[in-house]
Amino acid sequence: MASIHYKSFVDFVNTGKTQRHGALVMKGDTVVSYSTVIAKVDRANKVIDFCPKKYSVTTSRHQSAVTTGLSFLTSGWSLNHSL
Repeated sequence: MASIHYKSFVDFVNTGKTQRHGALVMKGDTVVSYSTVIAKVDRANKVIDFCPKKYSVTTSRHQSAVTTGLSFLTSGWSLNHSL
């Protein structure tokens, strides 16, 4: 569920530790749902490049985890709809 995974996303952004939840994998600087890259994290510039394209219900939940998690990050982070 996105309500749980946003916490994992926040941890991933802050620590860089790999997170896996079924089809949602956060590793390095990339967030992948199934085989689709839905976000890339630029920690140096505090920017999350995000893919707003509509996908399956599950991938939409994963995208929700990213956008919800953004509001729980320290100030200065921004979301760029550029993927």
